[in-house]
Amino acid sequence: MTVRQSGKSGNLSGSSALRSLARRSARSHLRFIPFSTTIIVMSLVDLEKEVESLAPADFEAFTKWLDALAAKRWDAQFESDVAAGKLDRLGMKADIAFESGSCKEL
Repeated sequence: MTVRQSGKSGNLSGSSALRSLARRSARSHLRFIPFSTTIIVMSLVDLEKEVESLAPADFEAFTKWLDALAAKRWDAQFESDVAAGKLDRLGMKADIAFESGSCKEL
């Protein structure tokens, strides 16, 4: 497998790289062609330019996907923080405020 980045090339050996790429592409709108051995690695600037050049329908699909990914990552971080007890103090503070009657209905 060949990886190109900024005009440089290198080889990745082993089928694990192919399996990893196939799994990632199966979860995305990208198409993985197993006979292709070239992967293009983009910089963030290149990626931004590509996103800016998307057709309106593709941009809408991309933003829906990106919003869903952001929500998924936020949820995972929140669940991790809860499990680690990082929100316990805030929860106790909210319970005290509620029990003392200092909360207002929304």
